[in-house]
Amino acid sequence: GVVAGPGGAVYGATKHFIEGLSNGLRQEVAGKGVRVSTVQPSLVDTPLITMNLTGGKDGQGTDKEAVEDRRKAMAGMAGTILNPDDVARAVVFLLSQPAHCTIPCLPVHACAQQFS
Repeated sequence: GVVAGPGGAVYGATKHFIEGLSNGLRQEVAGKGVRVSTVQPSLVDTPLITMNLTGGKDGQGTDKEAVEDRRKAMAGMAGTILNPDDVARAVVFLLSQPAHCTIPCLPVHACAQQFS
């Protein structure tokens, strides 16, 4: 996703930077057999998310039920977030396109997630 959350201005800005960089690179390599694509996943179940939910690297001393409640709240009503394999499948899809095709940007969102 490209939406910044509260306290995430710099993180959100880096997402927009990547899009600008990718757009410029696509123009620079046009006609040279090089494709430039970006994948924009929404919330993915990674150690970064665990750290954000628990307030620390390992989450020790954090009420696991409270963490799960926050995880569900972040992901929307159904509590669905992406896993790393979902993002990997998106990358495989991009790479499987014919050489003459490019997909500049591929947003990947969990169906029940209310934000990106």
